[in-house]
Amino acid sequence: AMGWCIGKGIKIFPSASRWGTKECTVTIMNNGTKTISEEVYAKDDVGTKIYELYCHFYDYNKNN
Repeated sequence: AMGWCIGKGIKIFPSASRWGTKECTVTIMNNGTKTISEEVYAKDDVGTKIYELYCHFYDYNKNN
């Protein structure tokens, strides 16, 4: 799913929510359109959320 998304111009990555904290938001770059999550994730949980989002974008768009 991740490789498919990157090939289609969709990149998802963590961004520090505040300097010096262990909390992150998720940033989605979808062909130049930037979206930052309102939800804040612990650094141990952000990888799982990114994986879920890559799977979501793949499942939603794979037939297009």
